[in-house]
Amino acid sequence: MEMGNNEMLSRVAFGTGRWEGRIMHNWVYLEKKNKWAKSYCHSGIKPSCDFYLQDGSYMLFSFHGYTNSDGVVFEIMKITVKNGKVTYNEDIVRANLLLKQYKQMISDPSCPDLLKDFLKGMPPKNYSLSGNAPDNKTYTTTIDDIRNYIENYNSKSEKNV
Repeated sequence: MEMGNNEMLSRVAFGTGRWEGRIMHNWVYLEKKNKWAKSYCHSGIKPSCDFYLQDGSYMLFSFHGYTNSDGVVFEIMKITVKNGKVTYNEDIVRANLLLKQYKQMISDPSCPDLLKDFLKGMPPKNYSLSGNAPDNKTYTTTIDDIRNYIENYNSKSEKNV
């Protein structure tokens, strides 16, 4: 796929969905533009969210695990796209909480909007897909804001155990 200025876009796909007790949700964040990349989530043999990206660095927000287990992993990873190939560079944020705790974050007024919108997009029930990313919204939230929120949430959760 070609863009203006002869810049090529590559189709990059990440798994999505909720089935048989498993959940997977992935969106790409354009940190330089402070917005989500446009996604096209679809079902099929391998349900996925497709993104059409130029070569460059991005943030991948990822959520995966088993809904009935002791934890679901949330990660923000720095990725690089080059010629349609994705390289996973480093974890920026990583948390392992119960699914119900992530759902509680959505109604928490102190939860950063960027994280809240990502969590709202997760597959709502079995045999469903992630919602498409709200690519028309600009955020003031930083990745550090999310890291701090998760760390504070974790420390509050540990005190309540």
